[in-house]
Amino acid sequence: MTTYITVADVDKLLGPDWTAADKKARAVLQANAYLTALNLLGLPDVTPDDVKQAGAFLASASAAGVLYRQQTESGAPTSKTVDADGIRSRRATPHHSRLAIRHCLKMSSWLSRC
Repeated sequence: MTTYITVADVDKLLGPDWTAADKKARAVLQANAYLTALNLLGLPDVTPDDVKQAGAFLASASAAGVLYRQQTESGAPTSKTVDADGIRSRRATPHHSRLAIRHCLKMSSWLSRC
């Protein structure tokens, strides 16, 4: 897993009170895992500010318990499983935070070069 942000980065961007101290390390870990799963290409050796900002947003969402929530705020399921004759298929519906982070990253100039 790639480390895009640290607790210190998030504290700097969001202030030290963005969540309880005992939740910070796990929230940042989940944010880095999420960003790693996006398979970001063409990043320089130093994490760009817009990726750090996106990571801070993800860490905040993780600390609030909504990064990997199974329902949207409207109560609609984020995935559907269908079983037919022993064949099971699952389809995921994008969560609003996933869409927001992808939009944020698409807008950055380094990503448009990839």
